[in-house]
Amino acid sequence: MLATLDGPCEESVSDVLSVQAETSPQTDTLGSMESMRTFGKAISKNLLTLAVAGLGLVVTPGVARADFLDFTVDETNGVPGAEDNVVTADKINGAYTELVTIAPDGLGGFTFDASAYAEFGQYFGDEGSDLILTQLNSFGDNGYGLYALLVADGTFTGGTTFTGENALVGFFLDPEQDTDFTLTSASVLPTTTNDSDDILLMFTSDLISGVGIIGDPGAFDFTFGDLVFTPEGNLYWPTLDGFAIQMVVDGDIDEFDPVGTQTVTGDLSVVFAAPEPATLSLLGTGLLGLGYSLRRRAKAKKANA
Repeated sequence: MLATLDGPCEESVSDVLSVQAETSPQTDTLGSMESMRTFGKAISKNLLTLAVAGLGLVVTPGVARADFLDFTVDETNGVPGAEDNVVTADKINGAYTELVTIAPDGLGGFTFDASAYAEFGQYFGDEGSDLILTQLNSFGDNGYGLYALLVADGTFTGGTTFTGENALVGFFLDPEQDTDFTLTSASVLPTTTNDSDDILLMFTSDLISGVGIIGDPGAFDFTFGDLVFTPEGNLYWPTLDGFAIQMVVDGDIDEFDPVGTQTVTGDLSVVFAAPEPATLSLLGTGLLGLGYSLRRRAKAKKANA
């Protein structure tokens, strides 16, 4: 089941996300539910998937990585049971768990399907450097959860690189912080339980670019456009809708054996940014962004050794 701020609905979280995506104008290029299932597959390791676009293999509109877009988080009007609190943030941090299946494509190459959920824990401001105090993951009646469901598909090359081709992602509030997740297949959205009060905030199936690279450390970077906010999403994030913004998700990939079906975990962050013209992001923004992510994670690993 799913909820709005007015009460529960008799639909599962995954069903609602699938229906919303299917009826959205974005799906004009996807067509039927079968198409949605395919791109639906394309989200989870989106996280894995988007890092590849970062290699600059194609020229696409880039985003200004240095300038995180400030946005409002309104817990007063957007979260049932929360205390009055309105803050400004520019980044969301969390962790993900993903099920990824790598298989031969019959043409000498490999494809991947991925299904994942991400649970978010903190908001940050000042270009992602300062922790913002909110009630997200707080104890007591005023606390709440925030999570995302994703499915994705694409190609897997060189034994290390995932390139996303299709994706679907949706963000949800969990007012009771009690939703459980099960990864049943890499080709479908994760299954959720205890979700009767969960609230769909935003979704998109517009994957602009996505790449992930396995390594020590591994990293991913992906960009989404055409973000669709629900009425509840506009209450919680009141300043994001109505702008031609993109959502950039990046993070790390814990090491795993890229054979068959594997469970993958890691940390991730989400920022919003205004798109820039296509300016040789070929070897510029893409490679620099992914290279920075790899160096940052290498330094962190060395510091913790």
